[in-house]
Amino acid sequence: MKRRMISTFVMCIAAIASAEITYDFTGKGGTFDGTNAVDIALTDSSINFTMTVLGSGGDLNSNSGDLGVGDDQIDGTAESISISFDVDIDFAWIEFGGVGSDTTDGVTLTVGSQSPVELYTGVSEFNGSSDTYTPSSVIRVTSEESILITGSSATSSFDLEKMTFAAVPEPATMSLIGLAGLLTIATRRFRLRG
Repeated sequence: MKRRMISTFVMCIAAIASAEITYDFTGKGGTFDGTNAVDIALTDSSINFTMTVLGSGGDLNSNSGDLGVGDDQIDGTAESISISFDVDIDFAWIEFGGVGSDTTDGVTLTVGSQSPVELYTGVSEFNGSSDTYTPSSVIRVTSEESILITGSSATSSFDLEKMTFAAVPEPATMSLIGLAGLLTIATRRFRLRG
């Protein structure tokens, strides 16, 4: 019985810590159009947090379905999108549309403090047929960092479609959950002895 309770508790902790959100940036014309900064309220495993999307080089635009700057594309190196959060997150993957076969029509992606990566068809960890970048391991992005997306050359033209990430519970939250679990086990043990 004790093992089952501990296993259940550990699984609950793992579920809380690893819940992911896939945010779809497509078809959000009423959310992103006509401004260069948008705050999006999100909830992940009962953690309320905010994602801030900032366009540089023009206003954000998703009228045609995909997110871009000025229009539904991120064009060249003069336009960029920066995404930040008010909590630490674990970045899992990101999907673009219209990425080309070399750096003349590619993406430069900087995730947190990681070195920038050039994405185009055939690059490791980037599926050119679905335009999805999945790093070999999850990348922690702190609340002081951001995810920066821009063209890899002046002729690049692509759009932002989806991104998957998970909020990282604060240490205090994890401590409270751990304390609750220990109290549950202690209470159960006391009942079994009494």
